[in-house]
Amino acid sequence: MAPRYAAFAALLTLFAHIGPTHAASHDDDEEDEDEDEAEVVEAPASPDLVPPAAGAAATAKPADPATTKEDEAGDTADTAETALGLSLSYYAMRSEADFLTPVLTLDRGALHLETRYNYEAIHTGSFFVGYTFSGGDAVSFSITPILGAVYGDNSGVAPGLEASVSWKDFDFYTESEYYIDHHNHHRNYLTAWNEIGWRPIPPLRLALVTQRTRTVDEGRDVQRGALLQWTLKRGATLGINFFNPTSERRYTIASVAVQY
Repeated sequence: MAPRYAAFAALLTLFAHIGPTHAASHDDDEEDEDEDEAEVVEAPASPDLVPPAAGAAATAKPADPATTKEDEAGDTADTAETALGLSLSYYAMRSEADFLTPVLTLDRGALHLETRYNYEAIHTGSFFVGYTFSGGDAVSFSITPILGAVYGDNSGVAPGLEASVSWKDFDFYTESEYYIDHHNHHRNYLTAWNEIGWRPIPPLRLALVTQRTRTVDEGRDVQRGALLQWTLKRGATLGINFFNPTSERRYTIASVAVQY
């Protein structure tokens, strides 16, 4: 029996010696990790550090600020969307000569470029530059302040605004400008186009429209009408406007718009 007790006592002594050693080693590791974490937390933030991905803080390295800006500029240029739009509006008049108004737009990211003809006046062109601010989720909006140069039979400058708000199947759109003539301030005027629209089905849009313009001289300061638009599968939109429908001076605008 004595040898058994001696062997058992030896095993207990061995386990008692290994346990504290392993615990001490584990505690040392934890202390080292704590020191490392303390060093990371206490290190001052560097403005040159690129924000690391989640879980990769230990491998984050200082980045060259110049290189980072170039890369960001390249990424922005690659991801900026470009949209080209063209609309043609044919004014079928009763008491004046008919005319066509083409509008060409180019959007590159937030940059907005636009050129028009027969919009501010007959035989007059204009070119605009603007910047678009947009956002929203349930209610989305887009606001584009613009500044334009007018040339032709009339010449001057025209600051303006294009804006839209949409909620579910309803939307509001407005575009306005104040024309300032270079030669005669009596020709200065405000022109505006406003729409309140509703889509009963996705391709169809119905809208109430008001406009104030010098292009159409109908003896009214503000003209009112109705708009019907139909969007085709390829993105083209057909439209027809009826202005002053109860007046002897009524007229119609037929339009087509495409966007690439």
